[in-house]
Amino acid sequence: MKNIQDQSGIDNDHGRFRNSVGLIGNIVCSLTPKRTRHHISSIPSDFPYVGIQTVGMTASRPCQTSVFDWRIVSAEEMSAEDMMSYFLWPNRTSCRLAHDFGGHMKRKPLGLDGQKAICLNPVQVAPPPGECLVYSFGINNEWSFDDTMERYGCQVYAFDPSMKAEDHDRSPAIHFFKLGLHSQDTTNKKGRQLLSLTSIYNMLKKRHGEQIIDYLKIDIELDEWAVIPQIIKSGMLDKIRQLAVEIHLPIKDSPD
Repeated sequence: MKNIQDQSGIDNDHGRFRNSVGLIGNIVCSLTPKRTRHHISSIPSDFPYVGIQTVGMTASRPCQTSVFDWRIVSAEEMSAEDMMSYFLWPNRTSCRLAHDFGGHMKRKPLGLDGQKAICLNPVQVAPPPGECLVYSFGINNEWSFDDTMERYGCQVYAFDPSMKAEDHDRSPAIHFFKLGLHSQDTTNKKGRQLLSLTSIYNMLKKRHGEQIIDYLKIDIELDEWAVIPQIIKSGMLDKIRQLAVEIHLPIKDSPD
């Protein structure tokens, strides 16, 4: 059963999935031990693919489809169309109060990009201002989310092995590391150091101790497909309160 999902990109000109740009919807997972909740916070009204059915609606106009309980569907049995419907499943009872943090306006395609939805339900879900911990994987010199989380009151640990910057403190509360997230500790063909979430967390224990990661953001260009199973298998989900993942599909796996 699929536990986590966030946002996906789509190419408005060619009708294909692309690797990063073009939000369909932000989904927040509020993760606690032995319980997983997910929620879609926004679906743009101008989403172009009216033929993709979601729960009781299409992307741009109402339809008469029946509600389907995706919780009973195995991820291994899902088609690409099923995954798209699942990403858009409005399971809104999981989070009563969600807000987007960060983001910047793009022109091609037009829309806000880079924002992340955070569940602010007050009991055991919302990051506690002044005490919260954020891990942010995938920066690409776009700091709006991280800067917003700092203003909210969190300590932010940001990671991106592709940036030219070396390890440094961007501010008193934002700490950058030239590291990438992977399913195992390795060095890729470009000479970039990649570590598992477990290894990174253990490395940073001297800074934040055994503190829960209040928000884990992952935007790592297809590597999420290897990383997520490893996070689940390792037991690190017990240390994560909310999880946001940008899902990427290679062109060959497009529903078209």
